[in-house]
Amino acid sequence: MIGVKNRSKTKLAARFDGKEYEFPADEKVVTPIPEDAAHHIFGYGERDKTRALQRLGWLRAGGHEALAEAEGRLADFQFLAVEMHVKEDADVTDIPRNMRSEGTPPNEAELETAKKTLAKDPKGEEKQFARK
Repeated sequence: MIGVKNRSKTKLAARFDGKEYEFPADEKVVTPIPEDAAHHIFGYGERDKTRALQRLGWLRAGGHEALAEAEGRLADFQFLAVEMHVKEDADVTDIPRNMRSEGTPPNEAELETAKKTLAKDPKGEEKQFARK
């Protein structure tokens, strides 16, 4: 995850992978987004940010001056590492499966969902959880 802080005076709305992201014009607000969304929207991690600037509508024809102006707008956004914290006494089965360590057994809700799903499938009894 990447935290995005909009230090400009204008709210930005952008879309990636069917999801709408809003970046309010407030230095105190950090909006967490997936790294691939930051890559697509802002060109995060790319040397050449031209495609991202064009998608944002900040770069149109105009040569180096237009590019410098668009890059100036991008400079108003700050990118921060976002850390995920889990309480020491937290039960790991309460953490969503895609965030747990591999090998952690499914929790009760996941088992119930799996039973319902497998019950609908004619070969449900033969199937088991993925990756053993």
